[in-house]
Amino acid sequence: MSLDLVAQTYYVPLPEDDLMKYVFQPVEPKYKEGKSSRKNRQRASGDVVSLVSITVSTDGTTVWYDHHEDGFDIDADSTEVWGDGNPGNGCAPGVRPCTSDTDVLVAGQVLVLENTVELAYTGNTYYPTAIDRVETGSFKYDGGDRVQASKPIAVTRGAYPMAPGSVLGGGVEMLDTFSWGTNFVAPIGTDSGNFELTMFFVMAAVDGTVVTIKPKSGSDSTYTLNQGGSVQFPLEEGDELSSTEPVQMDMSAGSYKELRWYSVLPIEDWYTEYLAPVGNTRGKVKVRLFNPDSSSLTIKMKEYGQRDKTYTLSARAGAWSDTIDTGNGALFSADKPFSANSIVDTGGNVFDWGYPLIPTNKLTPEVIIGWGYGCTDKEFCVKKHGNDDVRSEVYVSPTKKANIYVDYDNDGIVDKTYTGVNALQGITISESNDEFGSSADRDMSGARIWANDFSDSSKHVDIAAAWGQNPDLSGGGDSSALDLGTVVVPFLSIAAQKTAVVRTVASNTFIDYTIQVSNVGSGVIVAGGVQITDKLDAAVRYVADSFVYTVGGNAESVAAADFPLTGAGLANPAAFDGRGGQHTMTFTVRVIDTSVELIYNGGVAKFGNQEALFGVYTEVESGGNSPTLFRQGNPTNPDEAPTDVTEDEDDETEELCY
Repeated sequence: MSLDLVAQTYYVPLPEDDLMKYVFQPVEPKYKEGKSSRKNRQRASGDVVSLVSITVSTDGTTVWYDHHEDGFDIDADSTEVWGDGNPGNGCAPGVRPCTSDTDVLVAGQVLVLENTVELAYTGNTYYPTAIDRVETGSFKYDGGDRVQASKPIAVTRGAYPMAPGSVLGGGVEMLDTFSWGTNFVAPIGTDSGNFELTMFFVMAAVDGTVVTIKPKSGSDSTYTLNQGGSVQFPLEEGDELSSTEPVQMDMSAGSYKELRWYSVLPIEDWYTEYLAPVGNTRGKVKVRLFNPDSSSLTIKMKEYGQRDKTYTLSARAGAWSDTIDTGNGALFSADKPFSANSIVDTGGNVFDWGYPLIPTNKLTPEVIIGWGYGCTDKEFCVKKHGNDDVRSEVYVSPTKKANIYVDYDNDGIVDKTYTGVNALQGITISESNDEFGSSADRDMSGARIWANDFSDSSKHVDIAAAWGQNPDLSGGGDSSALDLGTVVVPFLSIAAQKTAVVRTVASNTFIDYTIQVSNVGSGVIVAGGVQITDKLDAAVRYVADSFVYTVGGNAESVAAADFPLTGAGLANPAAFDGRGGQHTMTFTVRVIDTSVELIYNGGVAKFGNQEALFGVYTEVESGGNSPTLFRQGNPTNPDEAPTDVTEDEDDETEELCY
């Protein structure tokens, strides 16, 4: 497999042995009979139930699952390849029989990789280490693995110890490597209140990554990580972290029998506005706000149906919001960037979970649910609330009045429509017996949810979403409840890629480029909705009038002496059909600097808040020949009569798709 097929790369965070040692055991206690001292608590024990949920957004996706135990090599025997039509390298878990016809992945397909990861204990200690599985080859789906995909996917990480079970569970949204960063600030600490332990996990994708911790008090410390390696340490609110290469950071905020997991954005991605889709009066849902600036900051809270509230935060300090009530969403805004993280159940330990708020400049009109079980066992929920037997639901709130559509199975069929949902109003969505009777699977995994403007269905409306336990549907000692939740990462409804072919004609070297922009979302994108720009390398010059724009097989040449995608670029001249509509652009450049051996050309397709990056590195060898995608003729003079040119293949091109 070559890198030109990879659109996204993820690394599974939170290794199981570290979770047991630094998260589950410190916060899960059972008092020994007749004892009440905290020193006599019995810690969590046993193995760890580990879960990685992968949701496919687009037909024809290929996924590579690379186990970390024997190193990272996408072509190794231990790397599982799903959806490439080659049964020789296996099929996705659960696909039987495995044939070339069944080795396919389709939109809405959910790969729930759930297994028990055995832990080894030394003596009578509570500090386990993962069993070495390299010699046996019995690799598990666990922390440290790498997941790559040819088209956008949604990935969720979850885990809980065998004892006491899912009541001490955690779930976190996974971010692909393009969302990683090099500068972080801890947005929550034990000094924030509500938490006894805040543990941060950092994972690298590049060997030799140096991570530096800069606490508010005390000395700096450094760690060196290799690809897939991670390190953990407690931080307080406002502590800083930097790294020499991009890393991902996840946080576990815990206290007595309570866990809340969060992905942490690099500080350069913090923003001035966030939308919280989860409100619940019984759960006393609040948001922890943190001001990283050296001066005070006033943050406004606009809750649906309520009067606005304001909070003034001192320099590099935090504050708790008021409770967001059931059925409400809330918008937090300021004139400088800050962070916002939600906490569900601020008053007890029955239905505790949390999620990071997504900045509004990152929201999109569509989401796809990764892990979305309605109960611990998605096939069976013990009824405690009549017919409403699910415990976990999806929470959605729009940025303006909208119609919200739900496709439970992501099969292209709208299963339910919520009409006229007001801006900042919160709704909860589940597939329960109330609605579907015996056919309900109580599982929102893979569901696609999107929104259009209430007054004009051709316009899209951004939404915020989260999945987690509903306090109104849960009770104490509820074995059917997953005591966890995650934010639902916005789904990018456009994708783009660029390829190149090098050829030589009459001692001149030319590169033929192809750009493909696709609508992988559910709604139609109208003409002019996407702005496409591309920047040519200084070593090449555009061949006049070579640009061709193709929609649905209909090609249209664009007569232009200058490159049409330069500067402000070009808006799509025709609409993109939903769920697979594709536009193709081709053009030719001539290499004018023959001393350059590696040429890069890249650009971006923009749709609202969304940006689909595309780029390609092309290796040019002096005198090398390759097949042409350009019409036969002299490319320096398109009007010249065609000539016969014999050319051989040259595959020394590395495409980088995003």
